[in-house]
Amino acid sequence: MPRHILLFLSTAFSLLLTGKVKGQDKDSIYYVKQKSAGVKKILIDNRFWVWTQKVGNGRINVLLLHGGPGQTHEYFEVFSRFLPPAGITIYFYDQFGSYYSQTPTQQQLNDTSLWKISRYVDEVEQVRKGLHLNSLFVYGHSYGALLALAYTYRYPNHVQGLIFSDMNPYQQNFGEDIRLVSTKTDSILSATPSYKELMQRKKDMQPY
Repeated sequence: MPRHILLFLSTAFSLLLTGKVKGQDKDSIYYVKQKSAGVKKILIDNRFWVWTQKVGNGRINVLLLHGGPGQTHEYFEVFSRFLPPAGITIYFYDQFGSYYSQTPTQQQLNDTSLWKISRYVDEVEQVRKGLHLNSLFVYGHSYGALLALAYTYRYPNHVQGLIFSDMNPYQQNFGEDIRLVSTKTDSILSATPSYKELMQRKKDMQPY
């Protein structure tokens, strides 16, 4: 993995873990959101599900990719006050391992094939199909911007436009770096051990 991308991911995880991390035990908001209007759980590779929510009925569709990895869609929720009234449909989406999506099992945590950026790119594509969207705009924040770029490299025909927020700066070898990120087999867990710790903590607190 390119060194500056690895540094970016490591920094993102450090900020996540040193800040206030949302408790991984399921609170009442979690259960309410699972049944909220517009919610759709999308099965990924017939192995696990991810949480999505459609807000609005406009002609412009925007899929929101949160940062982390390991954050949630929640800090995007303010968008629902402004964008749907302007004719923009937004899709909240918690990536696998994030709070409102399925919690990884111990076996899944140990399966490094699940924690590759290239696998998350495929997950985004399955989310697009599950939402029945032929094309869409993709908004990526922080790590989500990197994921948005990697997705666009692999599936350009489905992306109408990209919107970035707080993205790591890129300079030389930009195109080559994105090509590598889109296809390389580096594991997020091995590159950034803090993410595995976060996922393990989430699993330990999961009620049965």
